[in-house]
Amino acid sequence: MGNRSLFEEAMRRGHNYAWAGEWDKAIEEYRRAVHEFPEEPVAHSSLGLALLEAGRLREALGEYRIVGRLRPDDLAARRRIAEICDHLGRVTEAAGAWEGLALLCEEKGATDQALEAWQEVARSRPESERALEELAEAHIFEAPEDAAQEYLDLARLARAKGEREKAAEHCRRALTLDEGNVEARELLRALTGVPSREGHSPAAIAAREARARLAGSILGETRDKGQPGMVAIGRAMDLEDQRMVGEAIEEYELLLKEGVKRREVLFNLSLLYAERGECDRLPSLFEDLVGTEYELAGRFLLGRCYLGKGEGRKALMHLLEALKMVDLVTARGKEDLTQAYEEILYEDEKRARFLARRLVDFFESEGWEGKVASLRERVEKISPRGLIISLAELLEHPEFEGLLAGMALVDGYWKQGIPLTAVEEWYRLLERAPDYLPLHLYLGEIFLRQGKIDEAVEKYTAVGRAYAMRGVPRRAITVYRMATAWSPMGVKIRKPLVELLIGLGEIDRALEEYLALAEAYYRLARPEEAVETYGAAFNLASQSGSPQEWKVRLLRRRADLQMQRASWGKALVDYEELRRLAPEDEEAWRALVDLYFRLGRRDEALEEIDSFVREREEKAIPILKDMIRERAQDTGLRQRLVEAYLSVGMREEAIAELDALGELQLEAGLEEEARETIQRIISLGPKDVEAYRQLLEGLGGS
Repeated sequence: MGNRSLFEEAMRRGHNYAWAGEWDKAIEEYRRAVHEFPEEPVAHSSLGLALLEAGRLREALGEYRIVGRLRPDDLAARRRIAEICDHLGRVTEAAGAWEGLALLCEEKGATDQALEAWQEVARSRPESERALEELAEAHIFEAPEDAAQEYLDLARLARAKGEREKAAEHCRRALTLDEGNVEARELLRALTGVPSREGHSPAAIAAREARARLAGSILGETRDKGQPGMVAIGRAMDLEDQRMVGEAIEEYELLLKEGVKRREVLFNLSLLYAERGECDRLPSLFEDLVGTEYELAGRFLLGRCYLGKGEGRKALMHLLEALKMVDLVTARGKEDLTQAYEEILYEDEKRARFLARRLVDFFESEGWEGKVASLRERVEKISPRGLIISLAELLEHPEFEGLLAGMALVDGYWKQGIPLTAVEEWYRLLERAPDYLPLHLYLGEIFLRQGKIDEAVEKYTAVGRAYAMRGVPRRAITVYRMATAWSPMGVKIRKPLVELLIGLGEIDRALEEYLALAEAYYRLARPEEAVETYGAAFNLASQSGSPQEWKVRLLRRRADLQMQRASWGKALVDYEELRRLAPEDEEAWRALVDLYFRLGRRDEALEEIDSFVREREEKAIPILKDMIRERAQDTGLRQRLVEAYLSVGMREEAIAELDALGELQLEAGLEEEARETIQRIISLGPKDVEAYRQLLEGLGGS
């Protein structure tokens, strides 16, 4: 038996250390307690928590497992085990732990906790039918759409196992709970063979057209030539009529192998594969439909098929392209419109599925062709200046028709000169659809009409942030740019804009924004932040397509700013780096030399001059003359100009410069140096050589 007093004292000290956040000391005390009573679950539980807080997950997991063995009905310990397994990436163990916790919670009547645990099981092990069934039953009344999604997931699992009847039943349950669930409808259609040729969708319209064309060709060819290809096509169509989908597919595939690649054949085959939910075959067939009259229908088929499989982003990509095709027919500014559709492709799978469902619903509605032109006309009346809105953004809300009508009413009030009524109506619309971004974009336009630039910029910034949070960074970038156009000094806008561009790997565009941000800081009299921004951009420049060009450009800007701030030392560092990166940059070199002189580092300045003019002899004379104009008393510069004159045979100019140099030396009391200079002049044979000799004698020379 252990010592109870030692145990309790160790536990007390352990608790005190734990309260103070001193986890290593708490661990030591709890281990002492465990040593006294190894079968005491409280000691193991406390030790597990301390180890967990100290980041020692594997040791913590061991302690909580001991608690689970000693006290099997301890819900907290079971949860800890599952959570730690999650953190350690032990997916299988985590799923098992969560399932055990869920069952224990059900046994104890802890319904809410059981539901949470089943959700974790479904996350860790998506193929768990038990978890999906439990979740579906729990959600039927409180969250029927969630329950429908779970029945749909069960349907997919059943289909993967070849249990088609069971899969169909799950689909029917999903549709009972959410009759608008396009994925469930498409999967049920694939399972039961319900034809896709009925209705108003692009696929249905194209299917009827293809059938009519093939029927006409069969009649014509059979009468005139009796070609075997036409007979096979007729046989395939008969099989379709009898709903013998598999056999029809085989017949069409055989036709393709024999070289019969009519568009109608390719489309009919695509339609059959889509009805069976076999999306993998569609892309290769679709390649031959691009650019034909069947491209729109083909994209719709691909989108609907992928949606039926739960692949939201793939579905949305094709459905957006389909909508863009019909929208471009009537829209102005086609390039910007194409960009608008590209930008709205959600990265978030759940949002992508939702929008894809909305687009499928639209394409399957009666008269969608006419609605496209009408919607485009209406949306252009409410679009903000400088922004094209895609129809997909409008269609995202189920009540888009009513919202558009309301915005048209607001627009009418505005044009009638009653802006307060317009704003009041807008707020009523906002109550109906607070998350409908076209509505918020329109408010930004209203603010601009009222001359309220700051409010418009604030609204556009909020919309850009919302797009970013929804997983459409390119759309967010476009809206942020619109905000910066109205507020070039808006540093709060440019920061998230830069982050989004970096996240997309668009480094050069991010660097341009960094330049604009630094310029804004400068104009706002915040030079320190401007310097920091240039530094951040410089660090990023190595990832750009032309790193050296960017680094040179950024160093120039930062060095110039440091000079304006009289931060000579920091400017010198930048100019030295510029000299290394861009040795041909004469302006940067001149600034570097000037800084050396300013900082009293004359020898380094002269060394730089020697190095620079040695490489550019043709520029030596004008460069040195410019420098002497600024520093007329510097003898070192004049000596170098003399040598430059002599190197190109300009003797008279060299003599004149030596004469000026001698005067400077005499004024400075440098008689020895002056005598040497005069001797140099005499050696060059000046016209008044005797005068120089007399001057030399007067200085004690010979």
